[in-house]
Amino acid sequence: MLQKSLNCQGCPLEKVGQGFAPGSGWPGQKIWLIGEALGENEAAQGKPFVGGSGRVLNALLAEAGIWREQCYTTNICKCGPPLNRPPTKAEMDFCKAAYLDKELAQTTDETVIV
Repeated sequence: MLQKSLNCQGCPLEKVGQGFAPGSGWPGQKIWLIGEALGENEAAQGKPFVGGSGRVLNALLAEAGIWREQCYTTNICKCGPPLNRPPTKAEMDFCKAAYLDKELAQTTDETVIV
């Protein structure tokens, strides 16, 4: 399991959040898929969309003729809230400012964010 970054200091999830997963793939991709927070498998593997949601995502992408490697995947919250509960607004706001805004700065006019 990846260690949390120094950017996590002061986050409501800093001590209770499970795992840590930065974005995955090349940020210059035209398709970005952004989830809410990590699930158990994502927290354990340190990658977004690798659990059940990843299997569903891969199937939907394949149906659309899109390879997973053509997408950049990330989450608003880079760790998983306790008991797999949805993240609070404060948790999402903190992570957005600490990570997601910097990731989004790498997009282009052609990027499609889902």
